[in-house]
Amino acid sequence: TGLGNIAKESRGTQIGAINYAEESRGAQIGAINVTLDRLVGAQFGLICYANKGWYVQLGALTVRGVGPWYTRITPGVGLHRDKE
Repeated sequence: TGLGNIAKESRGTQIGAINYAEESRGAQIGAINVTLDRLVGAQFGLICYANKGWYVQLGALTVRGVGPWYTRITPGVGLHRDKE
C-alpha cells in the first residue's frame, strides 16, 4: 500500500497510485495497474493491463495482452478467461 507497489508475485490486494506485479492473485486498486504475466482476480483504476489469467478490469482504459487484436483494448470493462 502506498504511492506504488512492485512485486514479482502478489497475493491479496495492492493499493497505490501505481501497482505492478509479474503474477497476481487478488486485486489491484490504483491509477495504473499492471500484471505482466498472469492475473487471477480484478483490477480497478484509470489504466489496467493484464496478460493471461481469469480476471475482470474496471477502468477508463482496459488492456489485455491476449486474445484477438480487436478485443484487447476497451474502455470501461475488460474481461478475460484462459481457455486452459
